Amino acid sequence: MNDDGRGRDPLAVASDVSLTIAGSPGQQQMLTAVARRIAEALGVWECDLYEYRPESDEFAALAIWAVQMSDADRAFVGTRHLVTDLPSCRRLFNERVAVEYQLDDPTLGAKERATLERWGSAASSTCRWSSRTRWWARSRS
Repeated sequence: MNDDGRGRDPLAVASDVSLTIAGSPGQQQMLTAVARRIAEALGVWECDLYEYRPESDEFAALAIWAVQMSDADRAFVGTRHLVTDLPSCRRLFNERVAVEYQLDDPTLGAKERATLERWGSAASSTCRWSSRTRWWARSRS
């Protein structure tokens, strides 16, 4: 394993996440711990977990973990957002592919660009966490 957590064996990461889930006293603590494990495995400074709600075409923030958590980060949990606010996420739900966008991409849409600038991020990656649920994770670097 690298010092920054990247390059870990996927089975070791899965094992860590499984142990985290099994040892968590409640759902919120479990989700936050899973977000932390994902962020550490990817070597990113933040990971958010969401649930897509197709009946309202929105996603809800379930958990967030960041190297330096702020009050705004903690307040973000529980918020809901329309998929139209981040059009690139439509591919995540319709095509079930990972989505990545970077601030320096000249083809980046205005809403995604504004979101990255608001977050102070250079890039964002999003992938489905489970095909049986509608949960997904976003990491920012």
